[in-house]
Amino acid sequence: MEEAIQSVRIALLTEQMAVQRKLELEQEEENVYKAISILQNRLHKIHQTRSRIPESHVMTGTLKQAAAAHSRQLYYEWSRNYHWKLPRELRDSIYRYVTADKRTYVHKYSISFNAWGVRNQESYTDYIQGRFEAWFRKPKIDLLLDTSKGNRQVIQELTEAHIQRIRFRLEGNARSDDKKIGCEELIPALFSVKPFGINVDLFANMQQLIIEFDVHYDAGSSVLNKECLHLLQNLRCKTAITIYITRFGMTNAPQDAFLILDHLSDWYFYMKGLGFEIRIKMPLNRRGAMYEGDETVELHRFLGDDIGYYESWKATWPKQQQKSKTAKIFFEQLLKLQREMGPTLGTGKVVL
Repeated sequence: MEEAIQSVRIALLTEQMAVQRKLELEQEEENVYKAISILQNRLHKIHQTRSRIPESHVMTGTLKQAAAAHSRQLYYEWSRNYHWKLPRELRDSIYRYVTADKRTYVHKYSISFNAWGVRNQESYTDYIQGRFEAWFRKPKIDLLLDTSKGNRQVIQELTEAHIQRIRFRLEGNARSDDKKIGCEELIPALFSVKPFGINVDLFANMQQLIIEFDVHYDAGSSVLNKECLHLLQNLRCKTAITIYITRFGMTNAPQDAFLILDHLSDWYFYMKGLGFEIRIKMPLNRRGAMYEGDETVELHRFLGDDIGYYESWKATWPKQQQKSKTAKIFFEQLLKLQREMGPTLGTGKVVL
């Protein structure tokens, strides 16, 4: 009898709780509808107010240009008279705000220098200087770099603040002989550039540098200009460098991929000894262009921590590297091992 009474009590209590919860939800629903009604009324008022503003009061292109010119005048006045009153950290915040531009973000702050783009009779420096300045004109940052109007130190700091956002890419052939320009040979010119005559320290401010060796064009023996590569030891950012070996899937000289990797090895370990973390990658997709995807072998994960380990891994390379099928199978095995090992790879010897 007592158990039956207890069951009835529990059932009644459960029903009361359900009723109470239902009432609470109904009240909450009513409050939500009230809030929606209030917001709809506010939105309606906003539309009414906006429709009453005459088109003549909307800023025209001419007015926008005038406002921008006035802003530049204020900027130059600040650069001449007041910048020294602010700490560098606060000045850097101002520079980031000044150089922010949606059109620039579309390009992901990437600027490429192509070794094939160097015209006859044109120096590497002139080519890079022209490309560099053209980049600054895209978001009209060049309008803020007139040293005759503003403080030279501020203009230099502003330029360097923008450089910190840029991803630099050097593209070209994976060889350096009398007929070809290796993309690494653009490095000295890049780091000596003075956009608009401004002395900038690219070594101190560069955060991303991609060097892209294209092994697609013309069969032959790849040779690297390591003297140019050694300039990169002056970079302050130890994680700035990424090497790509591209278009492997289209090449008639697959041995070039092995040659490039081997020629990079002593420089790679030298830089590693200086504290650099350099990534070396090779896409295996048919087109072979630079991209981040599942078909990209991260070769730096197989090089090990010292030259001794590298030499032992090199001994596993195929003997007939000039055969496309043999070379492709080898790198596909590396890719498979990379997937099995996950995001990190141990330093044990890789046996294929």
